[in-house]
Amino acid sequence: MAAAPRTKKIPIGLQVYSVREAAAKDLAGVLKAVGQMGYEGVEFAGYYGHQAKDIRKMLDDSGLKCCGTHIRLETLLGDEFARTVEFNQILGNRFLIVSWMPEARFATV
Repeated sequence: MAAAPRTKKIPIGLQVYSVREAAAKDLAGVLKAVGQMGYEGVEFAGYYGHQAKDIRKMLDDSGLKCCGTHIRLETLLGDEFARTVEFNQILGNRFLIVSWMPEARFATV
């Protein structure tokens, strides 16, 4: 009898926006709690005034990875692009999500 195929574990992340009020008061505490709950990653939609290196430390201390960030389209244009990429590289984030833009921008993207 053949062995059953191994299933690949799918990592589970939490969107920090769902706990935004608590995160605005204590991001490090929220990330620690999220890690203790068993989540493996978090998706950001804002950084609550923290610098990338500080957030990266919070993630590392909590055993979490950044699995995405929701951003405004403008952060990918002009001089903002390099800053956005650098910030997210520090976080270890590979996925930038523009979840909305005005219809007037559709023709220019």
